[in-house]
Amino acid sequence: MTLVTVVVPCFNSSLWLKDLVKEVEDIMNSSEYDFEIILVNDSSTDGETWNSIKKIAEENEEILGIDLLKNSGQFATTLCGMSYSKGDIVVTIDDDFQHNPADILTLVTRLESDEDIDGVIAKWKEKRHSVFRRLGSRFYNYVVRKSSGTRVNLQMNSFRALRRRLVDRIIENEMHSPVMGMLLLKSSDALVNLEIEHRLGTREKSEYGIIKLARITLSNIIDSTTAPLRIFSILGVMTFTISLISAISLFLLRVQGVVNSPGYASMLIVISAYGGISMMGIGLIGEYVARMVPDVRRESPFGVRRTSQKDE
Repeated sequence: MTLVTVVVPCFNSSLWLKDLVKEVEDIMNSSEYDFEIILVNDSSTDGETWNSIKKIAEENEEILGIDLLKNSGQFATTLCGMSYSKGDIVVTIDDDFQHNPADILTLVTRLESDEDIDGVIAKWKEKRHSVFRRLGSRFYNYVVRKSSGTRVNLQMNSFRALRRRLVDRIIENEMHSPVMGMLLLKSSDALVNLEIEHRLGTREKSEYGIIKLARITLSNIIDSTTAPLRIFSILGVMTFTISLISAISLFLLRVQGVVNSPGYASMLIVISAYGGISMMGIGLIGEYVARMVPDVRRESPFGVRRTSQKDE
């Protein structure tokens, strides 16, 4: 029988986590699948989430709780849960009820309907986010698609069902700061979207504001392509060419007596523009190097403090 692993990254969700797990259990118990649930605490600050996970795991042997050493972000937390999973199919779902547990079977059924599909990613029929959040998500999806060079036109979502072969490929990743959407697109072309209803989550405020989405988008660009460096290379060549042409033109005009003023203002503008471009380029190179160092050191994106397994 097919084993389905449900991975739930958890952060400050102690108040409703038990209800979420109960819904997932009811849905999976009504199905033909064996299942396990992995709850990963991303170093929550409410002081209760790990206690809730531990208590839930003690009441059900099909549930594994994992407590991370430090806050590592949703992507790394999800990756941690995947690394502990045993399922033939791995489903990832948020901890705040904006994903309907009943749709777990919808995603799994679609995945099993076609052996050639490696993963099914939820796509909202109608988003209930703010206008700014929707615009940010749309831009993020565009950047992910273009940066990865994928052949498929997908919308990314943290609610997804993945085959074991794809999960194993993702786990092989050794990036210190993994971005799940990019990992998926770089690991497989056989991914599809499936429309489902979007529910309002239990959190009063989303963890993904404009600034965080912008940071993730920047990570996608830097981690997946060297296009920004190429742009600065082209900009450097253009700046040099324009400067050379301008210098020759000014020299000829000076020889002909057309220009007699020293030109301090123009020199200052050119130097300032060149200095600004140079500093931006250096900063961009520094960003690439800063992201490379942890990968070269093979630093893990997450550290596990403890799990709920009794034999530890």
